[in-house]
Amino acid sequence: MRPLRGITVSVGQWYADLLRITLPRNMRHFAECWVVTSPQDDAVQAVASQVPGVKLCVTDAMYQHGAMFNK
Repeated sequence: MRPLRGITVSVGQWYADLLRITLPRNMRHFAECWVVTSPQDDAVQAVASQVPGVKLCVTDAMYQHGAMFNK
């Protein structure tokens, strides 16, 4: 069986609070999970960096070309 991998986009303090609860619980299903967030989002980065198996992708791509937020 191939290992399951996940990805989620999370930007903002409210999402960091949710990740703090859901990410550790969901990691029992994944071999690894990528969390995509913005460079300014220290809260999400802090939560993601504390959970084993989680990798961070820090980017401002969601704001390119003047977008307010583009997943």
